[in-house]
Order: sequence, then structure tokens, then C-alpha cells
Amino acid sequence: MAVFEESPYSTVERLFKAGLAVESKTVQQTYFQEAFNRSPLVLGIDDFAIRKGHTYNTGIHNLKGGSLLDVIPGRTADDLQQYANQYPSIHALDPVVVMDMSFTYHKVIQS
Repeated sequence: MAVFEESPYSTVERLFKAGLAVESKTVQQTYFQEAFNRSPLVLGIDDFAIRKGHTYNTGIHNLKGGSLLDVIPGRTADDLQQYANQYPSIHALDPVVVMDMSFTYHKVIQS
């Protein structure tokens, strides 16, 4: 694209990232709305490595809709609880949650 437009790579990259940020919020809102309209809501929670042994994130999935709802930076109980406090409407839906045997996940889901 940079060659075709005869623009510096950094300019094209900056514009791409700005557009991606706007578009990802729109897509995320659409997927959240779709998830909230499902009954029962089935959420999947699992962590994944960004840098094995050092940095992990947690993915929240709508398992019935087959979509990734969000990525939580980190996997600690505080990270997950902060996210849960940010989206109190999820609690009202009383979702079914599918997760592995992580003590942290069980602790946060029970609270």
C-alpha cells in the first residue's frame, strides 16, 4: 500500500492503526449485542501466552455465537475482577461459563 500510494510506510501504518481502532470498537459492540441477545449466554474464558512464562492475556468468548468478545490484559484475579466491574450487565444475564480448572477463574466467577 505504501508503495502504491507513494507514501512513507510509517504514515500508512499510522492510518491503518487508527482505522483499526475505530473498526474494532464497532465490531466489538456488535458482538456484545449479539451475545446479550442469546439465551442462555454461554461464555468461554481462557488465558493465552503473549510471551510464554511472562505475559498472559485472557480471552472472553461467546461460545454459542462463535465470537471473541474481548481480550483482558493479564490473567490475575484483580485483572478479571476489574473487567467484571467494567461490564456489570453481564452479571444480570446470568451466563453459563465454560472454563478450565484455574482457581483464579473459579474465584472470580463465584464472586
